[in-house]
Amino acid sequence: MNCKLIAIIVILKCISGTCCKEMWARDSLPDGRYGYLGLRAHYGSMIIHSRALKDIGKANPFGLELTAGLHSASQRSWDACNCYPKSGIIISVWDFDKPDILGYGFSTLAFIEPVFGVHNRVSFSIRAGTGFSFLSKPFDPESNPYNFSYSTRIAFPLLLGVAGNVRLSPHLNFNLNLVYNHISNGGLREPNKGINWPTVAFGIDYLPFNYQLPKREINDWRRGNRERLQTALFVFASAKQLNHAESKMYPIAGIEIRQSYR
Repeated sequence: MNCKLIAIIVILKCISGTCCKEMWARDSLPDGRYGYLGLRAHYGSMIIHSRALKDIGKANPFGLELTAGLHSASQRSWDACNCYPKSGIIISVWDFDKPDILGYGFSTLAFIEPVFGVHNRVSFSIRAGTGFSFLSKPFDPESNPYNFSYSTRIAFPLLLGVAGNVRLSPHLNFNLNLVYNHISNGGLREPNKGINWPTVAFGIDYLPFNYQLPKREINDWRRGNRERLQTALFVFASAKQLNHAESKMYPIAGIEIRQSYR
């Protein structure tokens, strides 16, 4: 049974599962949030951004993803962006088109997706997400010496995309997506050139009930009581391997002070 068939079976079981039925059994969740399910198919092209990746050659990754999300319609959400954002979890499986070198990827991400023009039949949204990935074929000096993209089975995916959404019916939305995808281990172990691939995706969102989001006035955030000048302090720590020939990990720590003006 190949990777794509396994992904389809998992997705169908989740959609028909009792946990999903219970989550969407009511017209809305607390604070005016509405549940939905989405399914997308991705096709893309891998970016060979380093000479170390030349052995990969041309590759066209294919992916399937299931989204379990909430569409917020609260006043607080509207005040944050003058829009109604979506958020939720993405479960995806990827065939990187080079099974002997790159293998397959399985990811779970959390995402946020502000939606603009939601009261129109055609709307526009921006999605950003991050999470964890399991990668099946990391670098090995003997069995897989050409995979300089990743060297750990656990990695950290990032995505940034835009979507056009069309309301087909009270329960179905069609979407066309342009997405930039990235996976790496954050420099924890070398080699770690990462995998970068933009994709085009087609998808369907299923809305169990026909909800109407309230129309609200555009807010002028400058009239709020929030301070325009803001200061933040961040403390971070990690560990890094200098090169793939050395197994020793070196600690890294730092402090960042950020000041912004709104």
